[in-house]
Formats: sequence, C-alpha cells, structure tokens
Amino acid sequence: MLLTATFSENILYNVVPTLDNGYIACGTVWPYPPDTGTQDSWVLKVDSLGCEAPDQCWVGQEEIWVKTFTPDKPFFVYPNPATDHLTVEFHINQEGADIELLNLLGQPVRSTRIPPDQDILEMDIGLLPKGVYIMKVTMPGKRPVMEKVVLE
Repeated sequence: MLLTATFSENILYNVVPTLDNGYIACGTVWPYPPDTGTQDSWVLKVDSLGCEAPDQCWVGQEEIWVKTFTPDKPFFVYPNPATDHLTVEFHINQEGADIELLNLLGQPVRSTRIPPDQDILEMDIGLLPKGVYIMKVTMPGKRPVMEKVVLE
C-alpha cells in the first residue's frame, strides 16, 4: 500500500531468518486520510533471493541484509546475487580461512585465503560466466561450509 498522508505509517516490527535462508517480516499499516484502507497487520515471507514467488522477485532493488553468524557458519556472503564482486564477512576470524568458489561440477574457479584477524574479503567475479556457484569456506579444525552464490 502506497501511503502519502503525513500521519500514515507502515511499521516494520521484526525480521526473522528462516531455515531455507529466507526471511519472515511482520508489521502494521496505519493509513490516515486522504490515504484509504484500514489498520492492518501484515506478514511477509521471502526466500533466500528475496522472492515471494517465482514471478515476484525483488532482486536488484535496494535490499536490507540481516547478517546472521552462527558457530557453524561464522561468516556472511553478500551481495547474493552478485555481478562483479562478492564480499565475505566474518564475525571473528582468529585463524584465517581458505575460500573457494566452485562451479556446479565442484571445480574451483576462484580461490584465495583470508589471513587471521582480517574480517572482510572482497572477491572479484566480474569475468566469470553468469550462473550458480558454490562458495566453500574452510577454517582450521572445522568442517568446510558451503553456500550457494548466484552470479548475474
């Protein structure tokens, strides 16, 4: 709902990550004349690409990322989908990590190492073909973590 009146509000209350790497958001809308409608609550569910449904995608629009770090995955990869670079951001990176971008056949197409105590790494992907890739992050003493990455 497009709100134009001075006192109309569309309020976001909470955003929660879901198990499919998407998000659920909830809020309320309060239209004030001349805006029409009634006070309503809303819930929005999107997948990992920001899509409500296959034909209703918000990819490419201004996006809000919620960085979620866990003991099993202490890093966040963005933007996803990407066009010319990927950023890998660690919550804490005390021991360094090996980072590989693999094609769907499991073959490495880019690889690098982020040194200990460096929390952000930018990876140039501008010359890679568009498609789906897997980012593999290996940290000392831990199992490798894989994440799907889309290049546009």
